[in-house]
Amino acid sequence: MTGVPEREVTGRNYCEFERVIALLNHTSGDRLKKMLAAALAVFVVLGGRLAWLQLYKGLYYGKQADGNRMRSTVIMAPRGRIMDVHGKVLADSSPGYVLSLQAGHSFSDAEVNLLARLLAMQPNVIREKADRAAETYEQIMIKSELTPQEITSLEEHLKDLPGISLNLQPMRHYLYGTSAAHVLGYVGEVSEEQIKQGKYKGLSPGSIVGKEGLEFVYDAVLRGQTGRRTEEVDVRGRVVRELAGQAPVSGKGLVLTLDFALQQDLERVLDKQMAALRSSGIAPNAYGAAAVAMDPNTGAVRALVSRPGYDPNWFVGGN
Repeated sequence: MTGVPEREVTGRNYCEFERVIALLNHTSGDRLKKMLAAALAVFVVLGGRLAWLQLYKGLYYGKQADGNRMRSTVIMAPRGRIMDVHGKVLADSSPGYVLSLQAGHSFSDAEVNLLARLLAMQPNVIREKADRAAETYEQIMIKSELTPQEITSLEEHLKDLPGISLNLQPMRHYLYGTSAAHVLGYVGEVSEEQIKQGKYKGLSPGSIVGKEGLEFVYDAVLRGQTGRRTEEVDVRGRVVRELAGQAPVSGKGLVLTLDFALQQDLERVLDKQMAALRSSGIAPNAYGAAAVAMDPNTGAVRALVSRPGYDPNWFVGGN
């Protein structure tokens, strides 16, 4: 026993307890005020930054957002070469500019009429393709092998035609025009009916496929595999940056049993004979004929001519 009354000890302890509680409350209050002040400062900074972005820079960034978009472009694969028995190239691919309509873009009448004027095409033809482009996920080719004048005119009006793109694509060329045309055949744009029929199932609209002759029979060999690239473009359709891509795979070539020198000789002989028949009066309408030269030992076709003929370059791109 200390001699101190128990009530006095208890009261003294209670006073100490109150002082501790008061000190803790004061410290917590200071910390809380500091935290609230810091949070308020953060909100003021963020609010000021947000107001600056929305009010001062909002129009600028809005235009940037509206003016930049993603564009997926199909890259056509070069078709394989077709050569005669001696390796002479009869059909090949070379680069040319192609005008395409972007998928998902709704073309106005003003845009359609402007394209028709620049390309010397009928507005209803462009409108038909524009409506197809608006309903698909793939670009639609509208014209291939553009002339330098057409390319210049289109470049000058890109700001008025945000739904178009100019791309360098491999184009089919038949080096000797009408020679061996019925043997080689020709290529053109795949139709919706052909895609639905099954032979070209899975191909995107605008793909170039074989239509006649060897181009049609060996289309799967010659066509190769298309590639694709994804780009960010501005409001004028100019590429800002390339984001991803898959390179195309070129088609395989064909070596024929055809001897092109003999082919040309046979064509000249046949044309000369028909001209003689017409001039003599024996057959004034002698414009149609056919001839074939075969190797008697193997049955290989060395030359094949059919008249009247045509130039397969007319049909390239389906224009």
